[in-house]
Amino acid sequence: MKLLDTGLKILTVILVTASLLLTVETRKESSYTAEKVQVVDGDTLKFNKSGRTETVRLLGVDTPETSSANNPSEYGLRDSLENRECLSKYALEAKSFTSKFVQRETIEISTDSDADRRGDYGRLLAYVDTVEGENLNARLLESGYARVYSSEFSKRNKFNSLEETAMENDRGLWSCG
Repeated sequence: MKLLDTGLKILTVILVTASLLLTVETRKESSYTAEKVQVVDGDTLKFNKSGRTETVRLLGVDTPETSSANNPSEYGLRDSLENRECLSKYALEAKSFTSKFVQRETIEISTDSDADRRGDYGRLLAYVDTVEGENLNARLLESGYARVYSSEFSKRNKFNSLEETAMENDRGLWSCG
């Protein structure tokens, strides 16, 4: 019995240590230079990293969906055919905006040490910037093509402010409803 208790204690220490190491890895900050980026939709990109395709979900923002139905209530809107159609229109505009942004020769993709490194679907959660420092995530919010996504990240206050300004000025999807 004593041997079993000792074994369980050792196993517990191993599991706790592995959990801590995994947490440190998921919160580690990193950055990548990317060229020839493929746009999936307004908030999702793909790029080649070391010979394999990496899918990136823009951190802190959520654009309306291009490939499935949008739920207007996620954007604080009444559920109606008119609002669903309006969100679908801005889903396409967000994708177009993102496509133009990443057509630049080189972009920087960086994670945030305050945020999880990967999302629920295994996608890299990241900011996308030009080499001049222009941030795609912020520009989507500023233009009214996205809402702030409920998660932890270091730019939350700035992003909330950009979203509020877009809402106050009925920019993009905030003109729906």
